[in-house]
Amino acid sequence: MKRAFTLIEILVVVAIISLLAMILFPAFMTARGSARSISCVSNLKQIGLAMALYAQDYDHFPRGLDPSDKYAAEIWSSWADVQEFLASTPLLQSDQVLGEYIKNPGVWKCPSDTGFVYPEKIPYMLRNPVTGIQGPTKPSCFEEFGTSYFYRTDITWYNASPETLPNPGAINVMFDAFGDWHSSGYLGWSQKRFNTLFGDFHVKNISMEQMNEAWGVSVQ
Repeated sequence: MKRAFTLIEILVVVAIISLLAMILFPAFMTARGSARSISCVSNLKQIGLAMALYAQDYDHFPRGLDPSDKYAAEIWSSWADVQEFLASTPLLQSDQVLGEYIKNPGVWKCPSDTGFVYPEKIPYMLRNPVTGIQGPTKPSCFEEFGTSYFYRTDITWYNASPETLPNPGAINVMFDAFGDWHSSGYLGWSQKRFNTLFGDFHVKNISMEQMNEAWGVSVQ
């Protein structure tokens, strides 16, 4: 007689497979997330190299904006001089300014970029999360604005250079537009992570607390 599997045996096999999937899936997702983060860091390093070359040619950082400053200047409503500057000075986005130095537009796309509802231009957006760019940024910020990375625009209006920054190794220059992209799902504010290009052109993955510290470093 041919012996078939019993229902109990099938259920046991299914349970074992489910258990293995529960164990392996988080590890797989972590590995995939780490690979994407490494690719994002590589992008920012290439952008940093382009910025360094630009600074050598023009003696200052790129005079550009990021999408939040270009399309939602009201985030600077408490800074009249900044709003006046943005209104009176026609500027391109920073990725467009560096177009001469970065020929591959894919460098501006973070592999983990899934868009956002509200970007995190810290600390200004943090004070009023309903201010600024509101979608649609799907399927990605890159698809909507041509870049996944935001720029510290006060570098532009102070016409700063790597040499004039008081503490270039501590000041954020360009960074992920959204801190959930390199976190494990949609976590609390304190768990967000940002791949960040600093003023001395090194790149590091930092926490929300460290990002706030970087924002606290003066351009002048």
